[in-house]
Amino acid sequence: TLFRRFQNLRQKDLSIEEYTNEFYKLSIRVEQGESEEKKATRYINGLSYTIQDELSMLRIHSLDDAYQLALKAKEKNKRSNFRRGVKRGPSSSPMRGRGRFESTKGESSNTEGHEDSGQSHGNYQRGRGFQRGR
Repeated sequence: TLFRRFQNLRQKDLSIEEYTNEFYKLSIRVEQGESEEKKATRYINGLSYTIQDELSMLRIHSLDDAYQLALKAKEKNKRSNFRRGVKRGPSSSPMRGRGRFESTKGESSNTEGHEDSGQSHGNYQRGRGFQRGR
């Protein structure tokens, strides 16, 4: 049912924008008469765990505030992941840039087409090898 779909809505592989649009559509159709604060709580509980962690210590009163803070948390996570990558930066070792899955015979592995999709599973990033989820 529509109500159950709304109750079980989770961000999963959706962007924050896509999740928010779906949340708004379903909340309008289901209309339960919930307070703004209750809707915001339901919205936050459907976000990815990393975003939920960022928002957990904040008192959020409206759905719009929750959305804006979720976007800020996503950007903060992007920046901290970027900084972590920079800190590990290149070394002076002759094996620099050679991960476990790359050739050591001077052949470069084909990394074209492997873009960082920002998904929450490990993926290949050029110059960094395989990274764990964010």
